[in-house]
Amino acid sequence: MAHRHPPPLPRPCEHRTQRWRLAVREVTMDEAARCREILGAVSFSPADYGALLRPDWAKPMGCQVVPAESGARLPPAQILLVPNALRRRGYDQCYAIPSEPLGPSEGPLAIGATPDEFARLNERYGLFRFVIVSADRAWAIACNEWFNLFGAPPGLLAEMLGRSPMDAERDFEAFATRIGGSLPKVSRMYRRSLWMRDDPTGRS
Repeated sequence: MAHRHPPPLPRPCEHRTQRWRLAVREVTMDEAARCREILGAVSFSPADYGALLRPDWAKPMGCQVVPAESGARLPPAQILLVPNALRRRGYDQCYAIPSEPLGPSEGPLAIGATPDEFARLNERYGLFRFVIVSADRAWAIACNEWFNLFGAPPGLLAEMLGRSPMDAERDFEAFATRIGGSLPKVSRMYRRSLWMRDDPTGRS
């Protein structure tokens, strides 16, 4: 799948409403540096397999990674399921970090774990590649134009997906087979039977 080069987003003042400004906040300089570290720890770089989550992050954290169809944004079901699951686990806030260059005015955001704020995140970054992740790196969601990768411990993962990881794998495999291209490869990369490889890209 070829990496897209999206047009730069409008400057924040050109597309935010007052409610948007209240819903999320841009991170401080210290947080931005921390977000860059987190992004590098949980995902491969845009130049190296795009938004794939790293097994050398996932395995030590006890996370399983499952791909799901995205439609170029977080689906409505996940906008409800994910923040509610996070709040049940004690997460009131997380970061949304672009994983492709979007220009100097578009950087990491701190977002609350609420459906309203996740919906507004979709409005802002839904067409682009970004990673939603906690400050402690205990879970992550890598989003791109074709699929989202949900990485979390099995219990939280099932709550985020709204079904068992096994059912989600089967659903994505059917979607990948129907669409073709590079998606069947992604399905194979993250199949549970192969997850103990050091690198799902097959380079290990």
